[in-house]
Amino acid sequence: WVACDRVKSTAAPGVSIDLFVLCKYETRQDLTLAMEREDAGAREPQPESKIHTSIPFESAFPLYHYDNRTAIRLKPREYFTDRELRPLRSVPFGPLNVAGPLDSIGTLERFFGKGCFTHFTDIQRPTADDQPNITSWEECRHIPLSDDQYRPVQCSRLDKRIRSNHSRRALQNTIALYREETEPVAVSPPSSGSISSGGMSRSRSLFALGNNKGKKCETLSSDVKSQDDILPQPATGRAATEPKPTKWFGYDVRRHIGESPETPVFSKELRAVMEHHLRKARKKREACRSPTALSVDASIAGSVGVPYTGLRDERRFLFDEHHHPLHQVLAETLGVDDLSQLHNHPIKDKQLLLAPLLTPEGRRRFHESYDNFVTSFCIPLLHSLALTKNEFHSSTSPTAAAAGSAVHYRYQAFPCLRVVRPGEFSIGPHCDTAYGHSIGNLNFHIPLTPVFGTNALYTESHPGKEDWHGLTTKAPGLGFLFDGARCLHFTLENTTDATRVSIDFRIAIFRGTGDGLCAKELLADRFSNAGPGYYDEASIDCGVGSSFVAKKDDDHLFEPDARVGFPFTKK
Repeated sequence: WVACDRVKSTAAPGVSIDLFVLCKYETRQDLTLAMEREDAGAREPQPESKIHTSIPFESAFPLYHYDNRTAIRLKPREYFTDRELRPLRSVPFGPLNVAGPLDSIGTLERFFGKGCFTHFTDIQRPTADDQPNITSWEECRHIPLSDDQYRPVQCSRLDKRIRSNHSRRALQNTIALYREETEPVAVSPPSSGSISSGGMSRSRSLFALGNNKGKKCETLSSDVKSQDDILPQPATGRAATEPKPTKWFGYDVRRHIGESPETPVFSKELRAVMEHHLRKARKKREACRSPTALSVDASIAGSVGVPYTGLRDERRFLFDEHHHPLHQVLAETLGVDDLSQLHNHPIKDKQLLLAPLLTPEGRRRFHESYDNFVTSFCIPLLHSLALTKNEFHSSTSPTAAAAGSAVHYRYQAFPCLRVVRPGEFSIGPHCDTAYGHSIGNLNFHIPLTPVFGTNALYTESHPGKEDWHGLTTKAPGLGFLFDGARCLHFTLENTTDATRVSIDFRIAIFRGTGDGLCAKELLADRFSNAGPGYYDEASIDCGVGSSFVAKKDDDHLFEPDARVGFPFTKK
C-alpha cells in the first residue's frame, strides 16, 4: 500500500498488518516540507489546510507523524506529541506484550473521535464512480457497539475459551479514571507529592485485550512520587454523598462498586471508600513494626531490620499440578468433582462440608500432598532464589559459620485453607505481623481453583505502595510468593459465580545459632510461642553442594489446631 508496508502471513493470507513508520518533526515547517516532497508516481500535493487544522497549536511541536505524505494526508490526526508518546509502556495484548504510547486513550480519541469507544465507524466505500470516497471518521456512519463487542474474540470450542474481565463497564471505568486524572490542575512548586510540571497527570489505568494474567489493573505513572499522590483527597461530588463506612470492608466496597464480578478500578472514589479501613490497617502495621529494640526507618518501605529483603519482591511461579495435585486431592477428600462449584453442593454448612479434614484419617492424603509440595518444591525454590540473591553469604556471621553450613526452613505444618463462595467475604486490609506473625515469614498463596475478578486476593507489590492488584490465575499450577508480613492485602466480597479455594502458608529462613538470616528474636511469634504444632522444620546442608531437603522429624505430621483457622477453629 502506498501509505505503508502491508505484511501478510502465508498461514493466514486473509489477515494483514500495516506497518507505519513514525518520523519526528521539529517544527510545522518540517511537516509542510514533508507534505510537499515529490515521490515517484505520487499524486500532486494536496492542500495542507486539513493538516494545519488537525494540529492547531504550535506548542504541539516537536511531534511524531508518519514518514510519508500519503499516510499523513489520509490520517492527519494520527500524530503523537513527545508527552503523549514517551516513555513507551508495555501493553499486554493477548499472549503478546507490545510497546504502546504513554497516553493511549487521549490519542485514540483524537485519531478516531470522542465516540470511538462507544461506536463503530462504518466507512462507506464508493459503489459508483461518481460517489466520493469517504476517508474521515466525521463523514462516516457511526453504529453503537453492543455489549458483546466489548468482549475479546473467543475460540469456537468451549474447552479452549478463557475467562476475561473485559466488558463495557470495565472500559467505562478505565476511561472515567482517565478523565478524572487528566483534568487540568493548578501547578504548584515541585515537591515529593506534586503533579508533573505540565499540570497534567498521566493515566494510571489501561484497558488491554487479554489482560487476565494477574497483571495490575492500574500502573502508577512516573509522575507519582509518593503515597500522598494516590491517597484520597477531601471528598467532593459523589464522594461527599457516600454512605458512612461500616466495620465491614467487603460490604463497603461492594456497596460502592455494585454487583460487578470484574476486577474493580481503584479510582479516587473507591480509594476514599477504602481509606477508613486502610487507615486502621496502616496504624496496626506501624504498631508492630519493631517488637524488639531494632531501630526502624521512618518509611514503611525501609528495610532496616528486615531479614532477606532480596526475597521479598512479589513473584509468581509455576509448578506441575500433576506432580503436586493439591486441588485434585482436596476435591477427592471432600467428595466433590470441582472445587470451584462448592457453592452448588447440597451441604450448605461450610463446617460440615469441610468435616473430612477434621480427622487424621480423612485429611492424611491432603496433608501428605501439602507437606511434599512444601519440602520438595517450595523450599528448594526459596533456597535457589536465596543463592541467586547471595542471601546466605551476606547474612553469614562468624558464629553462624562456626555452627555449620546448614540452612533451616521453618514452614507452616498445615496450610490455612480459604473457601470463599459467591456472596461471601474473607478478610479486610491487614498485614500478617498485625496478627502476630513473624516478620521473617514469606507468604505463599496457592490458588486451587481459577481465581479472577472479585474472588481474588488483592495486595500491594511493596509495603506502602498501595498499587492494589489481584493475584489471579486461570487454573491450578500457578502460585505466588509475596511479603505478606509487611504488605497490606485483602479480599473483596465474591460477586463472581465461582468459589475460590486456595491455601496460604508461610516459610521463614534461619541458621542454627539464630543470628543469621532471620534473627532469633524476630523468628519468634505468637504462633510459635503458643507451643509446637503450628510450624514444622526442614534443612538444607549447603556444604554438600546439593539442595536435598531433610525434615527435622522425618515423616511426622503435626495435628492442626485452632491456630490454622477454619475449619479447625470450632471444637
